[in-house]
Amino acid sequence: MCEAHAEDLQTLRRKLLKAGTIDSVLRQWSQGIVGDKTFQQITEEFASIVMPKVWKREGRKISRVAARLSISPKKVRRVLSNAGLIESRNPVESGSQLNKD
Repeated sequence: MCEAHAEDLQTLRRKLLKAGTIDSVLRQWSQGIVGDKTFQQITEEFASIVMPKVWKREGRKISRVAARLSISPKKVRRVLSNAGLIESRNPVESGSQLNKD
């Protein structure tokens, strides 16, 4: 098998495993199985699953996602940044603080 096909196969496997994990998490939540997570943690995890998909469907436009989900653009940016899909606007979040000495 050529290297390009091997990489494609690995990518497909990762996507399938990730999709299976998401389905499992949603299934557990629907059955009330939340483990030791707080409601806030569950909300954040759900946002990290849903928001990137909505962002892609909405043409990667933060304002469209915010309008579609009725949340602030700041929250959309934070979730997408945490998912590694966009760069953080806040230098403190991205770890690039200026040395003021």
